[in-house]
Amino acid sequence: MSSEYICRFLEIDEYTKWDDFIDSLPENAVFSKSAWLNPVTQTVGRNLKIAGIFKGEELLGGIPIQFHKNLNFRIGSPAILTPYIGPTLLNRETKYHFKNDLRLVETMDNLANFLEKQFDCISFNTYYWWNDIRPFQWRGWKCGVSYTYMIDLPEIDVNQFDPEVRKKINRAEKQDIRFLISDTLTKNELQKFLILQNK
Repeated sequence: MSSEYICRFLEIDEYTKWDDFIDSLPENAVFSKSAWLNPVTQTVGRNLKIAGIFKGEELLGGIPIQFHKNLNFRIGSPAILTPYIGPTLLNRETKYHFKNDLRLVETMDNLANFLEKQFDCISFNTYYWWNDIRPFQWRGWKCGVSYTYMIDLPEIDVNQFDPEVRKKINRAEKQDIRFLISDTLTKNELQKFLILQNK
């Protein structure tokens, strides 16, 4: 672990900095934005914490976590309605591929170490484009594979969903939760993404 990295939870007034960081990434990590996570974590009475990793004053990445306590156990988990909520890091391409890999592994190792100190139990689902979980495996974390299906939202037909998925959507609608296509989100925030709205 390198001492040049500092891991800490971001203050609420730093969430804008986090969202700007997410917007600057080439990958679309809309589920990591506080604008998405604050409403969904508050809906279930949980708290949002964003663990950031810094080199000096520069934010290199981090992970947002839904936090709660259960019998004094500090638990970090993915937020509801959030398929991905894993680590997000600034990826600087270098002339030598191994240097970039080394930096990413070192950054992740520092973040994993910080998370182990903050939580008694933590789980998250990495983004489908995240392909290096070695620092977590080396620390003895349980890692598994979940399959991802990408769909084109403008072409979506709910009737083609699995019956269990349709049942969950119907149950959510009965609880006054609506899924709408939003025309106000920018392309960078995910083209016409389904957002959660409470009436």
